[in-house]
Amino acid sequence: MSSSFTTRQNRDGTFSTYEMIHRGTHATQQDAAKHAMRLAGEDRKPAGPVAGTIAPTQKENPVNKDERAIAAEIQAKGLTGKSIAPDMIDAEIAGEDYHVFPGSCLTVCCLTLQNGFTVTGESACASPENFNEGIGRKIARGNARDKIWPLLGFRLRDQLAA
Repeated sequence: MSSSFTTRQNRDGTFSTYEMIHRGTHATQQDAAKHAMRLAGEDRKPAGPVAGTIAPTQKENPVNKDERAIAAEIQAKGLTGKSIAPDMIDAEIAGEDYHVFPGSCLTVCCLTLQNGFTVTGESACASPENFNEGIGRKIARGNARDKIWPLLGFRLRDQLAA
């Protein structure tokens, strides 16, 4: 087996590194995980993920923080200019719909905003054995929600320029 890593930003602003185990050259899954850890420069014991699954290793990037923590930091520093807050994002959502495509692991979330505009987010798992509709919905909704930030930022910039 061989391993590769991918990093993705979580909804709370932290980063998680995922290890993908591929069938191949290592004698056991543990050997593959140990090899991947050495490649990543980590000295921790591998969790022993199953071949073909993605296992989070929870590497946190200290620069990226939770949305609310960033909002609190902005206030603490006395930055008083108009800005977009996480609560404003949530207040903009008027409705949500989900669809899982038959025979697939693809979940799509469509968020309808107060003005009727829609944004979508998707999630899919590499291994069908790992598919969970609830988890897919959470990830797809988070990905759709993340698309609202630039829209509200554009709206605010228009208001500030007027």
